[in-house]
Amino acid sequence: AEEHLRTLDGPLHIVSVVGPYRSGKSFLMNQLLEEFNAFEIGGAIQGCTRGLDLFSKKNEDGSYLILLDTEGLFDGMNQRHNETYDNQVFMCAFLLSGLVIYNTK
Repeated sequence: AEEHLRTLDGPLHIVSVVGPYRSGKSFLMNQLLEEFNAFEIGGAIQGCTRGLDLFSKKNEDGSYLILLDTEGLFDGMNQRHNETYDNQVFMCAFLLSGLVIYNTK
């Protein structure tokens, strides 16, 4: 992700979506982008996103829209999930973004 971001030559507008696991964060991001394959979505109980996923799209004015999709919070089925891990994912997205959307379904 860092290498990709270094190649972008305009202002960045960073938006992230955070929220509970399996709440439709990736689906929402795809809808916002009007790109139905930008973020992987699945119908299984286990979520698709691990950590943070990034997608960039160049705007007509030369700036870039950066969308950060986050791994779902409160996933008791995932062994690495605990309060500390969830806080790290949330804070990373929060600190990097100019806009944070908390999706609850």
